[in-house]
Amino acid sequence: MGSLLSPETSLRKDDGEFLRLVKHFFDRLFDSDLISSGAESRLGVGNILAILTFPHVLVSFWLMQKYGYLAILGVRVPEVAFLADKCFYVALSMVILGFVSVLEWDQLFPDRKDFLILTPLPLLPRTIFAAKLASLMLFLFLFVVSINGISTILYPLVVVLNRGSLLDLLRFMAAHAMAASAGSA
Repeated sequence: MGSLLSPETSLRKDDGEFLRLVKHFFDRLFDSDLISSGAESRLGVGNILAILTFPHVLVSFWLMQKYGYLAILGVRVPEVAFLADKCFYVALSMVILGFVSVLEWDQLFPDRKDFLILTPLPLLPRTIFAAKLASLMLFLFLFVVSINGISTILYPLVVVLNRGSLLDLLRFMAAHAMAASAGSA
């Protein structure tokens, strides 16, 4: 009976190690030489995400004036006219995540500090790699959702003012979310 319990204990131990490594690597992604380590002048993750979200919000409000005016005039804008704005959102998402990637490029692979700390520990290299990959995916998901989340709601609302029903709105939101997220990734 003891031999049956040890694999479960081993799995739980590996899961705990994996989760600790993911948390460690995820926290390391937010360490930067550009930001002071002092508590007063340090930008928090929420502040950084809010700053990166702002361009999408600003563009959505700017387009609200454009499409709202066309809706008041009763002009039905063809689908092709929205193409430039849709491409702009995807390009803006790509540029913002590109800047984040440039700033985080050094953190994508284990560095000397990770090597010195993790080598003496009884960890499998695949566990370290999987934890690094999981933390990177979590980091990417956090930034993609924060950058594109508000525009996924605002931009389709602005466009549907001019042309459509609730079904059009939901379809447009899903398409915009997929396009902007794929462009960011």
